[in-house]
Amino acid sequence: VHNRAGDAMQRMGQPVLVECRNREEKVDPKDVRNLEGKMRNHNAETGFFICRSGYTEGVEDQIAKCRITGRNKKIGVITMDDLRELSSKEEIEELILDKFEEISEYG
Repeated sequence: VHNRAGDAMQRMGQPVLVECRNREEKVDPKDVRNLEGKMRNHNAETGFFICRSGYTEGVEDQIAKCRITGRNKKIGVITMDDLRELSSKEEIEELILDKFEEISEYG
């Protein structure tokens, strides 16, 4: 996603990589490592998984490793449960910013 927002979303950098997972399988640590590699290839600081089935144990630890100095990649996860609670464009933007704040707090 080319982040052309001129507001708070601009802090996420440009581009922001988004990987949508409409699968039965949950996101696992290997998927996080793969997204981090794509982020390096595209010089992106921020990435998100949007996943139907959630994620496995170990994903949060792998995401934390991506934030360490020298790697500096912020990866967040947005689940279908998160999306089902939304009802407007403003709520979508708010969810994305909330998730970004969560992943920015670490490291």
